[in-house]
Amino acid sequence: MKRPTVRLGGNPAHTWGKVDNDPSPLKEEIRRQFLPESASVLDLHCGLGKMYREAYEGRVAYYHGIDNTKVFDPRICTIQDNSAYVMANDISRYDVFDIDAYGCPWQLFYRVMQKAKQPRITAFLTDGAVIPRSSVSSHITLLQSAIEHLPRSFAVPGLRRWYIPMVATMLRDVEKRFGYRTVRASWTLNEKGTVYFWVVILDSVRETS
Repeated sequence: MKRPTVRLGGNPAHTWGKVDNDPSPLKEEIRRQFLPESASVLDLHCGLGKMYREAYEGRVAYYHGIDNTKVFDPRICTIQDNSAYVMANDISRYDVFDIDAYGCPWQLFYRVMQKAKQPRITAFLTDGAVIPRSSVSSHITLLQSAIEHLPRSFAVPGLRRWYIPMVATMLRDVEKRFGYRTVRASWTLNEKGTVYFWVVILDSVRETS
């Protein structure tokens, strides 16, 4: 199948070949395009290893996968709750974090940034819990409630329209809390407009003694 052209920064990619409900080629290209040299990758929710085989194998200096149910290779993966692994282990050796969480990736992203010590971090995030395409009111998520200082029961008409500004607010909050400034935050959509694929690059701005 022909690989799609990746257009980031808000332009969905439309070249899908024959299987237009399969986002994998798009996810692979985003990772290939923004993977730093000699990367050390922590792949959270690594699943059956498709991203490892298509985007990371033979292209990175070090790789480790985490999944809470099953892993594709116990020699380079660990079965454990992803959030628990991040909080319990030293993650300073990694400069790339792949968070494909079968839903919302941002809470786990916060856990990573809470522990981070590296000068630069590249994060690949798949957000499959995007606010529904609707003009009716939607309730904000728990994470949005905490960041925006709004009650959990707060409902916003057409909340989907504010998805990108809410992510921008989260990234500014990450800088304030953890001392990492976003130098690039780019996204694209799958064909159906139901999943956002992000690459976020952050530099440490912490003062060093």
